[in-house]
Amino acid sequence: MRVIWGMILTLWSVLKSLSITFLYFWRKKVTVQYPEERIEHPLRFRASVDVDIDKCIACGICQRVCPSKVIEIEVWRVKEGEKEVRKPRSFTLNLGRCMVCGLCAEYCPTGAIRMTQEYELADYTREALVRRRS
Repeated sequence: MRVIWGMILTLWSVLKSLSITFLYFWRKKVTVQYPEERIEHPLRFRASVDVDIDKCIACGICQRVCPSKVIEIEVWRVKEGEKEVRKPRSFTLNLGRCMVCGLCAEYCPTGAIRMTQEYELADYTREALVRRRS
């Protein structure tokens, strides 16, 4: 009797799992075939950081506010008329350490740093994830 009861329970569990599989077969698919198909992201989606070096005034606020210490700015002083103005000689973003919090873009007074929707950042070396602007 035990053997028969075990076979009935086994058959019941198989039929139950097959019924769940059959029901999911007819539902809307949620899997995306990634390289061929792409998900359309919302407008506020942020995935990477980019900088417009011409707008940057080298104030260093973004460098101080970044929790991951991703941004490095090399500053030089330029005389424009009678005033001495700070300009960035080089602006380095290490996207391998960036956690995409957006604080740098939020605190930038000139809007030189902005968040982009570029999310395909995978690469073979860490050096390839370092972006230098000069």
